[in-house]
Amino acid sequence: MPTAFTPNDDRINDLFVIQGSGIRSFLFRVFNRRGEQTFRSDSITYSWDGTFNGTPLPEGLYYFVVELELDDRGAHSERGSILLHR
Repeated sequence: MPTAFTPNDDRINDLFVIQGSGIRSFLFRVFNRRGEQTFRSDSITYSWDGTFNGTPLPEGLYYFVVELELDDRGAHSERGSILLHR
Protein backbone atom coordinates (compact mmCIF):
# COMPACT_ATOMS: atom_id res chain seq x y z
CA MET A 1 0.00 0.00 0.00
CA PRO A 2 1.25 3.50 -0.71
CA THR A 3 1.93 5.82 2.22
CA ALA A 4 1.30 9.13 0.41
CA PHE A 5 -0.10 10.59 -2.78
CA THR A 6 -0.16 14.02 -4.39
CA PRO A 7 -3.39 14.82 -6.27
CA ASN A 8 -2.06 17.99 -7.93
CA ASP A 9 -2.68 17.10 -11.61
CA ASP A 10 1.00 16.56 -12.48
CA ARG A 11 0.18 12.94 -13.53
CA ILE A 12 2.55 11.55 -10.88
CA ASN A 13 0.90 9.86 -7.86
CA ASP A 14 -2.36 11.75 -8.48
CA LEU A 15 -4.53 8.83 -7.30
CA PHE A 16 -4.58 6.48 -4.33
CA VAL A 17 -4.74 3.22 -6.29
CA ILE A 18 -5.43 -0.29 -4.98
CA GLN A 19 -4.18 -3.04 -7.30
CA GLY A 20 -4.31 -6.81 -7.27
CA SER A 21 -5.40 -9.94 -9.04
CA GLY A 22 -7.74 -12.79 -8.18
CA ILE A 23 -10.14 -10.42 -6.41
CA ARG A 24 -13.77 -11.54 -6.36
CA SER A 25 -15.19 -8.70 -4.27
CA PHE A 26 -13.74 -5.41 -3.15
CA LEU A 27 -14.66 -2.58 -0.78
CA PHE A 28 -12.35 0.43 -0.32
CA ARG A 29 -13.21 3.20 2.13
CA VAL A 30 -11.32 6.34 3.24
CA PHE A 31 -12.01 8.36 6.39
CA ASN A 32 -10.88 11.74 7.67
CA ARG A 33 -9.45 12.37 11.15
CA ARG A 34 -12.94 12.69 12.64
CA GLY A 35 -13.92 9.27 11.32
CA GLU A 36 -16.18 10.63 8.58
CA GLN A 37 -16.18 8.60 5.38
CA THR A 38 -14.77 10.68 2.52
CA PHE A 39 -14.58 7.97 -0.17
CA ARG A 40 -16.15 4.60 -0.91
CA SER A 41 -15.72 2.25 -3.85
CA ASP A 42 -16.71 -1.33 -4.56
CA SER A 43 -14.83 -1.36 -7.88
CA ILE A 44 -11.08 -1.95 -8.03
CA THR A 45 -10.93 0.24 -11.16
CA TYR A 46 -12.14 3.32 -9.24
CA SER A 47 -9.35 5.05 -7.27
CA TRP A 48 -9.47 7.96 -4.81
CA ASP A 49 -8.45 11.35 -6.21
CA GLY A 50 -8.33 13.23 -2.90
CA THR A 51 -11.78 14.78 -3.26
CA PHE A 52 -15.12 14.49 -1.48
CA ASN A 53 -18.15 15.05 -3.72
CA GLY A 54 -15.85 16.73 -6.26
CA THR A 55 -14.29 19.16 -3.77
CA PRO A 56 -10.54 18.80 -3.05
CA LEU A 57 -9.88 17.78 0.53
CA PRO A 58 -7.18 19.47 2.61
CA GLU A 59 -3.72 18.03 3.04
CA GLY A 60 -3.37 15.66 5.92
CA LEU A 61 -3.55 12.12 7.15
CA TYR A 62 -6.50 9.97 6.10
CA TYR A 63 -7.34 6.42 7.10
CA PHE A 64 -8.39 3.59 4.84
CA VAL A 65 -9.98 0.17 5.07
CA VAL A 66 -9.81 -2.31 2.19
CA GLU A 67 -11.90 -5.48 2.40
CA LEU A 68 -11.29 -8.16 -0.23
CA GLU A 69 -12.56 -11.58 -1.16
CA LEU A 70 -9.70 -13.38 -2.89
CA ASP A 71 -9.98 -16.41 -5.18
CA ASP A 72 -7.29 -18.39 -3.39
CA ARG A 73 -7.33 -17.10 0.21
CA GLY A 74 -10.89 -16.06 1.03
CA ALA A 75 -11.59 -12.86 2.96
CA HIS A 76 -8.81 -10.40 3.71
CA SER A 77 -8.77 -6.86 5.08
CA GLU A 78 -6.11 -4.17 5.20
CA ARG A 79 -6.16 -0.99 7.30
CA GLY A 80 -3.78 1.90 7.34
CA SER A 81 -3.19 5.57 6.77
CA ILE A 82 -2.31 7.66 3.75
CA LEU A 83 -0.89 11.16 3.58
CA LEU A 84 -2.63 13.46 1.11
CA HIS A 85 -0.09 16.11 0.05
CA ARG A 86 -0.87 18.83 -2.49
